[in-house]
Amino acid sequence: GSNEVRNLTQNDQHLHQRFGAPYLLRRWSNVELLRDFICALLRQLPFPEPSPITDDNTLMECIRVTGGNTDTIVKLIRGAARRAMRAGCNCISTEHLAAELTRVSPVKAA
Repeated sequence: GSNEVRNLTQNDQHLHQRFGAPYLLRRWSNVELLRDFICALLRQLPFPEPSPITDDNTLMECIRVTGGNTDTIVKLIRGAARRAMRAGCNCISTEHLAAELTRVSPVKAA
C-alpha cells in the first residue's frame, strides 16, 4: 500500500534519490468529485444502460465503508459490475452495489 511505498522510498537512499517523495492520493470525501470519478469508471463498463448508483446517499455510504480509499472503491465497483454481468443485467443496480458493500471490510480513515 501507500504507506509501505513511502517507508521504502524514505528508508532506501537509492530509491529516494531515484523517485523522491511519493505522491499520495487523498482519500475521497467530496461526494461531487467521487461522483465524477465513479461515472468515469462506469463509462468504461459494457453496460447498455446507466447505473443508478451515484446518488448522494449511496456515495456517502461508499465513502463510509471504504474510508474513501480509491483502491477499495474501484474493487467495490468492479465487484458490483461482476454481479450485474453474472445476473445478465443491463446496469449495476443499487442491490448489486449493496451486496458488495456488505463484503467490504470498513476501512478507517488515515
